[in-house]
Amino acid sequence: MFDGTEWRAIPAAKWRSLLAALLVDPGGVVPLDRVAAQMWGETPPRTVANQVYGYVSRIRRLLGDTGGRILATHSPGYRLSISDHDVDAGVFVAQTTAGIQALRAGQPDYAARLLTAALALWRGPAFADVPSTPTIQAAAEYLSELRIAALEARIAADLACGQHTALVAELQALTQEHPLREDLWRLLMLTLYRCGRQAEALTAYRSVRNLLDEELGIEPAIDTDVAELYQG
Repeated sequence: MFDGTEWRAIPAAKWRSLLAALLVDPGGVVPLDRVAAQMWGETPPRTVANQVYGYVSRIRRLLGDTGGRILATHSPGYRLSISDHDVDAGVFVAQTTAGIQALRAGQPDYAARLLTAALALWRGPAFADVPSTPTIQAAAEYLSELRIAALEARIAADLACGQHTALVAELQALTQEHPLREDLWRLLMLTLYRCGRQAEALTAYRSVRNLLDEELGIEPAIDTDVAELYQG
């Protein structure tokens, strides 16, 4: 957490749980019962309101927010008075959205810069150090899915910029890490083809075709870019 002058670690699990509950909806009012569910699950203490207030006070001191302007009390709960752009997740979403739009608009250089910057914000799994609740799990899954989409778009942008040689190893690793992501396989096939490695591109196609048939009972969808691999 950046307090305006330096980065500060959040030392206690309950503090992190409280902040996670608020950061899922930056700038929004989070009801006390949702905060309690994040901090204690289904068995909150009888003195939950007082205990939450105690943790809020400690975080305010950590932030130097003695007046409660940043972490504000707001019926029926609390609010972090920040915008999406004050949180890495919000910046990541905005940059990824802009990068994908730039790619679709035929600006691969600009798209690659935006998407590279967005992906650089990741330091590990989203919400990795807080207990999982339905709200946190949904937010983490959304961000993780968007991260893969950002990776796919950044690779597509790099490919459009002619950087196919540098992409092969990354795509080979990603298709093993995410074997059911058909777009990653499509990008791998195109990259191999443009590197003059047509036999390996066809091998990749056979691999994903067999995998999708065994796991999902479907055939891979081949778009017009990849169809050139099979002409002749």
